[in-house]
Amino acid sequence: MNDDDVDWTIALVDDHSDSRELLRYALRRRFRQARIIEPSSVQSLLQMVPHQLAAVVTRYKLFGEINGLELTHQLRSAGFKSRIIMLSNAEEIAGAALAAGVDEFLSYSRWAELPDRLAAQLALADP
Repeated sequence: MNDDDVDWTIALVDDHSDSRELLRYALRRRFRQARIIEPSSVQSLLQMVPHQLAAVVTRYKLFGEINGLELTHQLRSAGFKSRIIMLSNAEEIAGAALAAGVDEFLSYSRWAELPDRLAAQLALADP
């Protein structure tokens, strides 16, 4: 499957504008046809219909009101089957992230691998 031909919707959940811009740019280069949304709150993300999202890319620390582990738990509890990749500098939370339902944990120092890792995760989800 050619990533350019796929019209996935990817939610980029990151309240840090500089890192969000960097990740958006990296994703846009790989997934040119994807719709990349940037929800302004957890509530706006949770209001989406679960099958609308192919993937969620989140950071561990976000929004102040919630962290990536709690967000993942809420998404999974709401029926979201989307692939979830979490990035963080706090590598010690990787086990907890996977236990919460994250499909892949990526150290933020490896952010450039995100497009390839997301493509691999989406290929696993493809029937």
